[in-house]
Amino acid sequence: MSIMRTAKLLVLLIVLSISTFVSARYIQSGGEYKWAGYADAKITFRVIDQDGQPVDGARVKGWVFNPKYKDETRVYQGQTDQNGVCVMKCETIFEMKYRIEKDGYYFTRGEYDFRASAPGGKKAVVDGKWQPWNPTETIVLKEKKHPIPMYAKSVKSTCPERGKPVGYDLMIGDWVAPYGEGEVSDMIFTVDGQHSSLNNRSVSMKVEFSNEFDGLQEFKRIDLNGHSQLTSSYLAPLKGYLQEWSFRKVVSPDMGKRFNTSPREDLNFYIRVRTQADDEGELERAYYGKIYGDIRSDFRDPSNIGVYFKYYLNPTPNDRNVEYKLRSNLFEGRDNYIGEP
Repeated sequence: MSIMRTAKLLVLLIVLSISTFVSARYIQSGGEYKWAGYADAKITFRVIDQDGQPVDGARVKGWVFNPKYKDETRVYQGQTDQNGVCVMKCETIFEMKYRIEKDGYYFTRGEYDFRASAPGGKKAVVDGKWQPWNPTETIVLKEKKHPIPMYAKSVKSTCPERGKPVGYDLMIGDWVAPYGEGEVSDMIFTVDGQHSSLNNRSVSMKVEFSNEFDGLQEFKRIDLNGHSQLTSSYLAPLKGYLQEWSFRKVVSPDMGKRFNTSPREDLNFYIRVRTQADDEGELERAYYGKIYGDIRSDFRDPSNIGVYFKYYLNPTPNDRNVEYKLRSNLFEGRDNYIGEP
């Protein structure tokens, strides 16, 4: 009797499993079920420039993964017409990764998830086609306007002091003497923290500036869809700079107490340093730049706290251009190679 009950229970579990698998993985198409992963897709890319004008002749490349093709990633290619439009058809498991480029422009790359774009309450696949059928994805290609050589550096350095302000020279790329070869305190860091273990530590950092009009201003990506090779705008803003900025990170065994444990990749900054005022107290002279990514601090080991940020500084006073020309770093040496404009 026990064996019979076990057998019936096993059969019931198998039926339930099959039913769940069918409902989760398959969509009914006519009189048969078809796995949603093997669905046809069609998408229209509309490519415009930073001013909203269509970009013709842009090269569009899409990659889709489908186990049906023995784990092969298939590549689809096309080109935009005079209206900046390119239409692609494919068969995909759920997404298309894409890269769009044209000579004289910064490329934009991203991905489109057909599965996530289905209208609310509707199935993602109907009659073997991803829904909505043929959505339009508007992509911005930013023109290369006037890229220039800049001081560019990815800083990963131990702060020489804890609990005391220490200056960093952006044009020298080092801490200010007596801790390094720097001469001007463009950014002033004060860091401190507690380290009990790798899983139980906290740091705090305050960033300050030397002059009245110095400071930084947060910004995030302004892309419509995808991610442009050029994260920033072309010019640093004239106003809105803050003279003080703080960062805090907490790693704790208690997950609820953790804070800023991962880099905030979407956070960027414009910076203004070495400012001077005229006799009437108005801004007369300044150097402009940008920082890609978060300005972070963390323990490098139980005794030393590091500071991490990647910056670009225009060498010409009062020039707000922050469009960096690749492979033209004013710092020499391969350690100062920066791969983003």
